[in-house]
Amino acid sequence: MVVGLLDLLLPPRCGGCGALGTWFCGGCLARIVVPHQPRCDRCWNQLEFPGGRCPCRRTMRWLTWLRWCGSYEGPLERAIGQLKYRGRRPLAKVLGLLTVPLLEDASSFDHILAVPLHSARLRERGFNQSELIAAVLRRHFKVRPEPGALTRERNTPTQVGLDRERRRSNVAGAFAWTGDLLHGRRILLVDDVFTTGVTLDSCAQTLRDAGAIAVTGVTVARVGL
Repeated sequence: MVVGLLDLLLPPRCGGCGALGTWFCGGCLARIVVPHQPRCDRCWNQLEFPGGRCPCRRTMRWLTWLRWCGSYEGPLERAIGQLKYRGRRPLAKVLGLLTVPLLEDASSFDHILAVPLHSARLRERGFNQSELIAAVLRRHFKVRPEPGALTRERNTPTQVGLDRERRRSNVAGAFAWTGDLLHGRRILLVDDVFTTGVTLDSCAQTLRDAGAIAVTGVTVARVGL
């Protein structure tokens, strides 16, 4: 992509505010809205009071647990948009490394996989932003290559604007695992943004059906903190 080539030739510019000299400046880092206590120890959703019951016990059926860096707003939303829609690929490293502190025991993951794009959308965009982030984590934690591929078999319509049930119906049966079975394996599943969790959970179901004993989710941002 032309934008990607320019990123290599021009000085870094903050994905959150546009300041020169860095891909994500300290000021933007400080403005990330993070979850506060009390929060669910499974999905990190902020709870109204300590010990409150989180809806994820009912809606997150296949993911073992989920972590995310901050709310999908402000500089974090802008940086993800710069990566996803403007092809500023160096931001993948910055955003990927933001998730590292959330993954204290990376040695427990056998493989790190990304939520896939359909081949038609991948050709249109030229890259999968979630795969770029997952690749950063694989290199950082020195995780071995996966023995197959998680694929999106149906080119599902965009999930934007759909409620949870329509999202779940939209992605039902959309994913497949091709390759060796995952018996006894623990998987880290990576995406850029968590909205309702339906897509992540559907991918997790596919990986569990392939034999994975645990599927942990991690995203850069969460909508609706």
